[in-house]
Amino acid sequence: MQEPIKTITVRVHVPASMPDEEARRFINEATIMQLYAQSKITSGRAAHMLGISRWEFLDLTGKYHVSIFDDDLDIDEEIKHAGQVADHFQP
Repeated sequence: MQEPIKTITVRVHVPASMPDEEARRFINEATIMQLYAQSKITSGRAAHMLGISRWEFLDLTGKYHVSIFDDDLDIDEEIKHAGQVADHFQP
């Protein structure tokens, strides 16, 4: 079960020339991207919060240079574990 979403109000200084709606969209997008990058929310939740598809969100991660892969994953450990699981199912 996903944690409920709440709304907070934050004051942010932006250039006077930036239209309000563009600033809101930019700040919301950047904030949600950081939540995803820090593993606070899933890509599906992030997409939902932005009102876009999960595929569109995954494309958007490139704009922010956010990896869609778990960079903390220990590949050697995962390979070892996969081998143990495979051994368990062999006759």
